[in-house]
Amino acid sequence: AASIPDETEVDESVEEYAAAAPKAGDVAIDSTNFPDANFRRDVQEKIDQNKDGVLSKSEIDNCTHIDFLSEVKNLKGIEFFTNLTSLDCSNNQLGNLDVSKNIALTSLDCSNNRLSNLDVSKNIALTSLDCSYNQLISLDVSKNIALTSLQCYNNQLISLDVSKNIALISLVCFGNNLTSLDLSQNIHLTFAEVWEQGSRGYSLSNTNQFDLSTLPNFDVSRVTSLRNGSISGNILTVDPGESIVKYKYDSNAPLPLLQGKEFSFWLAFDKTDDSQTTPGIPTSGTGISYQTHVQTYGWQNPVSNGKVAGTSGQAKRLEGIKVSVSGNPNLGVQYTTHVQSYGWLPWAGNGEFSGTEGEAKRLEAIKIQLTGADKDNYDVYYRVHAQSYGWLN
Repeated sequence: AASIPDETEVDESVEEYAAAAPKAGDVAIDSTNFPDANFRRDVQEKIDQNKDGVLSKSEIDNCTHIDFLSEVKNLKGIEFFTNLTSLDCSNNQLGNLDVSKNIALTSLDCSNNRLSNLDVSKNIALTSLDCSYNQLISLDVSKNIALTSLQCYNNQLISLDVSKNIALISLVCFGNNLTSLDLSQNIHLTFAEVWEQGSRGYSLSNTNQFDLSTLPNFDVSRVTSLRNGSISGNILTVDPGESIVKYKYDSNAPLPLLQGKEFSFWLAFDKTDDSQTTPGIPTSGTGISYQTHVQTYGWQNPVSNGKVAGTSGQAKRLEGIKVSVSGNPNLGVQYTTHVQSYGWLPWAGNGEFSGTEGEAKRLEAIKIQLTGADKDNYDVYYRVHAQSYGWLN
């Protein structure tokens, strides 16, 4: 006759089954929940405390900081960590980032990625946001009224509205395509790093005129020190033969430290007076781009046409550079770098690498010159930021 299990055996079997079955709130660390292999690896190594391949509710709830990601292209799965207050996913290869479920975030660093858009409208607790070195065209921080620090430099922003960010103390937004900046509402702001920047691709009328009222958030009355043009009302008239207009714009910052501070901007136009241009020489679409190798970070995303390459305030040495021109097959570029211990290196050109990699040697100086049949019809301007000295002329 079959034996009937006693009560103790039944209880033990139930406990074993319960232990093996997924619990409410458990998340399997698999390719469905974490499709990026490197992110999945990082979660397994850093968050899965008992190494069972499953994130328990307590393991998820206890994860409040993530700053250990490496070579991640897809951060799907980050939405499970709803108690996350600090996320550092900088220096990865992210093409998109969804932090809409991470509403407890107070600090987000997604710099040095490949983001073309970023939605932080649900992250109203944010006090610090660093989205620099991406490809952002727009950035809406109107819901992030708790922000005290915003770093969005070296993107492609054509406008930036910080009027709702009254708590803002520090703003770094250089290396974009801004044509104006209003800081009148930022009553606590004590630091702003804007530098000279501008936007290109605007078209002029046949009379070399442009309507400044078409620029986002632009107040003509704040323009001073205009070069290469004149203004009447909202109409800018560009001087004959000129394609770039430079000016200073009053930020109207309320604090004494920034009050009346004027930042430098420029506008570049595709069309100039035909009588002043050189026949056969392209005036539209010609540009220069460059990519730098930085200590700790390696190769950064390429930037172009006056944007800053490298880092700011991080004490990271520049170790190498690549430069190239585009838009004119009769134009090239060559460059040489002065490297710690080695001196001047041989000339490199048209996207070739100049410098060192993996040797911990800093770039100490650089020379750049144009080449090709059309070299005399163009100019290249550049500046360097040197340790202890800052920006040199």
